[in-house]
Amino acid sequence: IWNYFYKGNKPWKQGPYKDGVKDGKWITWYENGKKLQEGNFLGGHETGRWQSWYQNGQLKDDGFFKKERPDSLGRIRKSETDSLWKGWFASGKTNYEGSYVLGKKHGKWTFWFDKNGKIRETGNYWYGLKTGYWVTYHEGGINIDSEGKYNKSGKQTGTWKYYYDSGGPMTVQKYKEGKLTGKSTSWHTNGKIKSVASYKLMKQKRIGGREPVYNSAPHGTWIFYDLKGVETGRIVYKNGKKIS
Repeated sequence: IWNYFYKGNKPWKQGPYKDGVKDGKWITWYENGKKLQEGNFLGGHETGRWQSWYQNGQLKDDGFFKKERPDSLGRIRKSETDSLWKGWFASGKTNYEGSYVLGKKHGKWTFWFDKNGKIRETGNYWYGLKTGYWVTYHEGGINIDSEGKYNKSGKQTGTWKYYYDSGGPMTVQKYKEGKLTGKSTSWHTNGKIKSVASYKLMKQKRIGGREPVYNSAPHGTWIFYDLKGVETGRIVYKNGKKIS
């Protein structure tokens, strides 16, 4: 077992090596003597249950790394987080909870606010990419901040809605492959329409590669209103260029 120390001979980390790489149980401490991290290595890679703590002793992360068996040449692949993982704030309140598959977030994940313990964001991942319906909340934890869907590529798609912390509508927009397209409407905090705009997806010139690249550009008539709902101006765009 090897022992490492901070200045002043305070323990820093401790654990065994095998054939020049970490193998077995390793523990790391903060300089104040509190435990920072603990878990096992197999052939130089994390395996099994791992935990980490804040300096105040509060548990920070708790989860498992997939156990790998040596191949025919005795090699062990890089560790991958697996199964359910949980995280906490230094206050002790839950920070996050979700599962990993093959080292990537997969399935339902939920994140919380530290201040009040309310849900901050929740939705599903597909091998590391957000997918399907996601919703985020304002810090009060009651009123929605934004909601909408992600496609299989992890990009915003369809109608997305954004809200003020009061719960009133702020903006409704449409996306395709993460780019704004079509009609976009915004409201003032008093509920009156603030603006009506529109976007168009435009193919960009690309050197090499087969897949086309699109960018969002203002297109059509944009109308603006004051707090009383009276029109204050118009701008006309065509393919991203202002024409009047």
